[in-house]
Amino acid sequence: MTRSPLRRLFFSVLRRVLYFWVRSETINQSAFTLKLDRSKPVFYVLQQPSLSDLAVLDAECSKAGLPRPVADVAVGEHVEPAAFFFLNPATSWFGRRTRLVAPPTLVRLVGALE
Repeated sequence: MTRSPLRRLFFSVLRRVLYFWVRSETINQSAFTLKLDRSKPVFYVLQQPSLSDLAVLDAECSKAGLPRPVADVAVGEHVEPAAFFFLNPATSWFGRRTRLVAPPTLVRLVGALE
């Protein structure tokens, strides 16, 4: 997600525009209260492809001091370009349901851990 400067610019503008409409509140969830081990990777799973959900998640993680979902993550020898993935694929333009399969990122992560 963040490899291209144009994508980073677009995502940054989207976050700022969403700030006018979306106000979110984090309830006692900081990096310290969650007791995260910084040596282990953190991945975020979103149910469906939504750029607005991703932008809000990124803003909340930044506020709480948690790892950002759009940052690169190293899992052993493997580096993922982002720390998030979507469980369900995007719907087609004609409303057809696509077959549910495991997300490619999840498959790569499981393979890297085996």
